[in-house]
Amino acid sequence: MSRLGIATRLYLLVGLSLFVVCAAMFLSLQTSSEQLTEERKTLLQTVDDAALSIVARQHALEQSGTVTRAEAQRAALAELKAIRYGDNGYIWVNDLDRVMLMHPIKPELDGQNLSGMKDPDGLAIFVEFVKVARAEKSGFVAYQWPKPGVAEPVAKLSHVVLFEPWGWVIGNGVYVDDLESKFWQHARLGLGVAIVGAGLMLAAALSIVLSVTKPVSRLRAAMGRIAEEDFAADVPDTLRRDEVGAMARTLVSLRDSVNERVQMRLADIEEQRRLLDEEKAHAERLRAAHADNLDVVVRELGAGLARLADCNIRMTIDEPFPGDFEQLRRDFNESIATFQATLVEVLQQTHALQENGQEMRQAADNLAKRTEQQAAALEETSAALVEVAATVNASAERTQETRDLVREAKASALRSGDVVRDAVDAMHRIETASTEINQIIGVIDEIAFQTNLLALNAGVEAARAGDAGKGFAVVAQEVRELAQRSAKAAKEIKGLIANSASEVSAGVQLVGDTGKALDRIGAFVAEIDENMDAIATAATEQSAGLQQISAAVNSIDEMTQQNAAMVEETTAISHTLAEEASLLASLVGRFKLNRRGAIREPGSPAAKGAWRREEDGTHHSRAA
Repeated sequence: MSRLGIATRLYLLVGLSLFVVCAAMFLSLQTSSEQLTEERKTLLQTVDDAALSIVARQHALEQSGTVTRAEAQRAALAELKAIRYGDNGYIWVNDLDRVMLMHPIKPELDGQNLSGMKDPDGLAIFVEFVKVARAEKSGFVAYQWPKPGVAEPVAKLSHVVLFEPWGWVIGNGVYVDDLESKFWQHARLGLGVAIVGAGLMLAAALSIVLSVTKPVSRLRAAMGRIAEEDFAADVPDTLRRDEVGAMARTLVSLRDSVNERVQMRLADIEEQRRLLDEEKAHAERLRAAHADNLDVVVRELGAGLARLADCNIRMTIDEPFPGDFEQLRRDFNESIATFQATLVEVLQQTHALQENGQEMRQAADNLAKRTEQQAAALEETSAALVEVAATVNASAERTQETRDLVREAKASALRSGDVVRDAVDAMHRIETASTEINQIIGVIDEIAFQTNLLALNAGVEAARAGDAGKGFAVVAQEVRELAQRSAKAAKEIKGLIANSASEVSAGVQLVGDTGKALDRIGAFVAEIDENMDAIATAATEQSAGLQQISAAVNSIDEMTQQNAAMVEETTAISHTLAEEASLLASLVGRFKLNRRGAIREPGSPAAKGAWRREEDGTHHSRAA
């Protein structure tokens, strides 16, 4: 039903009404025909009942002995013969043997056996009368019977009743051909009334349908124009006071509301377009600034790591890094400063060790000369004993001092190893920071991907919106291109960070090599410590021997020989120590250290006297 239009449904309603009217008229005519038939049957039954009462009364006289049966029957037949009703109604009597006892219209039939009388349809009329009387005692029989003034037999309905005491079948009948004429007379009258009513109903229905469908069609046309965003279109029938007028007024409100929402939507789209343009420009500026900042960071860190690879820890990065990269610069400078301070201490201890070694070598040479002099001239031993004792005591003191210096050098070497390990850790933190930067770049890449996806979805929705979404589709395309450029820039930055990470790894390797060199220096210092222990032991023994010279002059020669052997060993050890101290100074001297002792951060006191110079084609940073 929902697929049918309003006019079609209204016409169906009118057709259903006409059908109901026709069905009601048909049922009324059928009921009227049945009522006419029932009236005739009632009349026939009433007449038979009256005739039966007459016969019963005569039978009662017979029973009382007042009259004989023959008299009573003659009297009854006479009374029945005289009865008339209607236009041509009468009563006849026949017996159960189908013999006519009395027929008032055709007396020639009296006394005749009418078993063979049949109507034009072949129905044995009196046989049927007797059959109904015997079976039902009272009943109706329809048949064809001649009618006065009519050439052909016509339909007739008779009612028969059985009077059992005498074996009489009493009947009367009426012609029913007039019932059909009355039926059609009523039918023609009803049909005329129905046609007139149907005409009026159709006219009224057509008027009502048109009064509904035409305004609805006009409203539909107006809604179509409004759907096409023609908000200046007029809405008809707004002055009507019926439901159509209410719908028209509602449509006017809807048109105005939709117009307002469309205008607001256009304003919102324009505002969104403006905001997107601003965000696009801001994002472009941020991207350019971030690219510049990252280029500066990578360039400065690359230069610093290159200097570090060249054993040049003289310079730090003093120009502040932009944004979040500042902490990376500070960590780098702190690492360089700590490493440099450690190497300065190592260099100082190495120089002191070298000087002590030179002094020890000179003292050993002097001791050898004096020992030779003692071996050549034992006679001067007693005179020079005091001097030798003083010399040996001084040598012992210097040996003890040298031993202390060697121990300090060993401790410094161990601390230098710790500092180098800290530097390695700092470089690992730099590498970790690079990894975190990679993660940030990954997040930027994901944001660019999501932005691209959102722009794609926005383009799809704009395409679904048709002409109204063309502007938004252009914006979505611009956003999508921006996201793609951002993703490309993120990939390039990621590649630069990867190169920086590889450079940092190389720096870590170099610092590790430095740590290994410091470990070797520590081993050398340990050997020097052992040698110094031997020297200190020898000096102690010499001091003890000199104390015993006064008591055992006879053993001077043996002790002098022993001293000579020890002096040779001491001389060899002192030469070895001097060479190893020179080697250590050479290793440490590879590092280019700064003569300043403070990190020149912007705003610090050391930065007030800042100076610049160029080295290897690059600007150096202030020293830590």
